[in-house]
Amino acid sequence: HYDLLSFDSSYVQEDDELICRWADERDYEDVLNIEAEAFEFPWSRREFEFLLNLDRCGAIVALRGGRVVGYLVYELRKTSIRLLNCAVAKSERRSGVGAFLLEELADRFGTLHDEIICLVRERNVAAQLFLRRVGFRAQWIKRGYYAEAEEDAYRMSWRFKENLEMRKAS
Repeated sequence: HYDLLSFDSSYVQEDDELICRWADERDYEDVLNIEAEAFEFPWSRREFEFLLNLDRCGAIVALRGGRVVGYLVYELRKTSIRLLNCAVAKSERRSGVGAFLLEELADRFGTLHDEIICLVRERNVAAQLFLRRVGFRAQWIKRGYYAEAEEDAYRMSWRFKENLEMRKAS
């Protein structure tokens, strides 16, 4: 267990526990709705379907009370896991759902990989702050990565070994 959860547990009620499962077609509408409310340039259904049909990509969803409240799309690489997309329903933000999804990803694949990496838009300060809070660190800037907005991307990384050692020391 990698313990990425560094949130105020008073937000989560025991009778309304978060659960996680692999995403499938029945989740697409909920995922697309969360995507649309979360991002200026949301992915289309076609983009999600394309990625989820690739052997190296997958998605997990977080549910509360049987309702999809967040999702995470990833790509498995040789030594890393690339976080491609992650969002939480507006009504569920700051309640631990994002950290829960990342912990699930780490639990499922952490023994096989060295790190989780992602690219974050320079204007997406909320995502940068969230990722930093759960242990990600910025590594470098990719200038002009998002051509549609002439925007840079920050490459961020969460290293399994480094974070495990920090957790053991504290």
